[in-house]
Amino acid sequence: MYQDPLIDAMAQIEFVVDSGQFKNLLDKSNIKHIALFPRDRVGRLPTEKMKSYVVGRYTRHTFELKEQFGERIILGSTKRFDQRDDLKINYVDRILNAIVKRDLKFVGELMFTHADKVDGEINPTFERYVNSAGPNVFRLLDGISKNPIPVMFHWEVYNWERDWPNIKKMIGSYPNINFIWPHCGFANSEQVDLVFSTFDNVYATLSKRELVRWKDLWISHTGDELGGWNIVNPEFLEKVDGAIIDNDGIIKPQWVRLLQKYPDRFMFATDVHKFSRWKNYNKIVKIWREILGQLEKSLADKIGSKNAERIYGIG
Repeated sequence: MYQDPLIDAMAQIEFVVDSGQFKNLLDKSNIKHIALFPRDRVGRLPTEKMKSYVVGRYTRHTFELKEQFGERIILGSTKRFDQRDDLKINYVDRILNAIVKRDLKFVGELMFTHADKVDGEINPTFERYVNSAGPNVFRLLDGISKNPIPVMFHWEVYNWERDWPNIKKMIGSYPNINFIWPHCGFANSEQVDLVFSTFDNVYATLSKRELVRWKDLWISHTGDELGGWNIVNPEFLEKVDGAIIDNDGIIKPQWVRLLQKYPDRFMFATDVHKFSRWKNYNKIVKIWREILGQLEKSLADKIGSKNAERIYGIG
């Protein structure tokens, strides 16, 4: 098992976290830094479950955690769920202003293509969609490119033919920006290889790629429920890939080759967000320590912390 300190390259806040419990989770898992950004649920359908969501509440709470934990938190911009077709001007301006005012270190997950999950809003098209080559997306990236920080973009690959041309246009237009692709878009190894071979400014987190598919659910290879995701549309479900490990927890050969081919491009991350993921934080990290322990130490060091140090500019 890999024992060295880790950097969690992606985590989210969508409920109030007790600062003592937050510290204990990080300390127990030997996490030296965590890339953290808030989730703003503007635009969700009104339900009893959602009454606790107040616009800006979790953004403020994340800033409070940053004040308490200082450099241990790598602070990102607020993620929004209400964007459609293109980013809204006010959202773009808020991100650009917050980068300066709050000294943000990255742009938190821009939601380009995101399949609807059974526990959330269900759209007529079964997805949240923003054109990654939209005019306001480019307005945002124009601003960021003047003093670049990493941009995290959520792109699930269930509609590759529609999305890949726009993704290529976006990334290719801003070679001085490092783009972070959460969960590798749940793409298979061949698709990730294509993206990485096309662009040298794309990096990917391995968050949630510890989850193996069981029917239409994702769980750990030992059967634990770790807050996995469940896609509503079965057609989308069949077009995304699952874990990088098999049902025995062993890294699949094609993923070993991919990690070795691009040792500087992958980052360990948990993408804890909803309560069920935070509750299992230490279990998730333990699984990743077991996965990293199967790799050569130098490669595990890069994925576990060194790549994130370089990309987020730590130290």
